[in-house]
Amino acid sequence: MLQSDLRVTEEISYRNGAVGQIVAEVVVGNANPVDGSGTLQAITPDGLIVGETAISIAGTPNSTRYMTATVSLDAGVSEDDELRFEIDPDVPDADPTTVSRKVTVGPVSESGQSTGQVELLNPTLSNGPVDSTPSNHTLSFTASNVSADDDPDSFSIELPETVGIEDDNIKEVNVTNGEYNVTPSVDGDTINFEVDPDSENTSVVDLDIEVDMTLSADESS
Repeated sequence: MLQSDLRVTEEISYRNGAVGQIVAEVVVGNANPVDGSGTLQAITPDGLIVGETAISIAGTPNSTRYMTATVSLDAGVSEDDELRFEIDPDVPDADPTTVSRKVTVGPVSESGQSTGQVELLNPTLSNGPVDSTPSNHTLSFTASNVSADDDPDSFSIELPETVGIEDDNIKEVNVTNGEYNVTPSVDGDTINFEVDPDSENTSVVDLDIEVDMTLSADESS
């Protein structure tokens, strides 16, 4: 059976996220031509999972494909703590020795100012592939570096041209790591978002967003 070869690299950095929270940015890779997916977990020496995120990396022949996964660590994690970043693959990995790496947290960079550019990280779509039959799907992603000031931030996600949103209607948008209002709108195959978080303690925040919608695909082309 062909298998993916997922791996956690040495490229791990840390920055401040929400109040009292550290965000780890972990470069992970897939060294085999078979697509790989799983859950990247941050685990304490006692075996407690203190952060996790889903990853999916396409396979590429004769090369290793990399992506940066963002893991929001629990509020109790601090600089100099020991952690293990480990990928729990959806199917057995070709080389289990590469899916885990022990680290010491830090140094943590300050997120004192927004760069003005919202980054969209770790997008995943639930409920399998989209086909010609309309079905419910949840798009999950992290909007990173959203400014917490008096001005709204806008960003957008573009769907493939063959995928349509039923009635141009977003059923629901949830922010799973805080009480923030995100306003969506649909323009063809593009979903636009506007959010205006406010915080007295930090100038930027990371928002974990889930978008529920009904999708279908035009399979005539």
